[in-house]
Amino acid sequence: DLLYAPDAAQGYRIACKEEPSAIICDYFMPNGDALYLLSRLRTTHTTKNTPVFVLTGRRLDDPTRQNLMRDLCCLPGPTKIFRNTFDTFELFTALQQFCSFEGPHIEQSTA
Repeated sequence: DLLYAPDAAQGYRIACKEEPSAIICDYFMPNGDALYLLSRLRTTHTTKNTPVFVLTGRRLDDPTRQNLMRDLCCLPGPTKIFRNTFDTFELFTALQQFCSFEGPHIEQSTA
């Protein structure tokens, strides 16, 4: 099942209530960015170990990327950061690897 939240604050509330297998979020969101969401998730017992995948359409500079990837409360930052593209192969591969997700078998685009 897929759940949707329009911003970081609501995403956090939904994650605490529903305890998802994985979270996919944009880096830039209303009411908090991915770092805000990660810090809230990692300090909450029910979500501290939930894999978080961050998508971004913008290139993150090195200090921003390092800040995002640092440990929070002795727990890792995001599981992986992806550039937001139309190719979902890499995202589905990561979900299968980290979450035992068995979605459709997708052939990697060669275009």
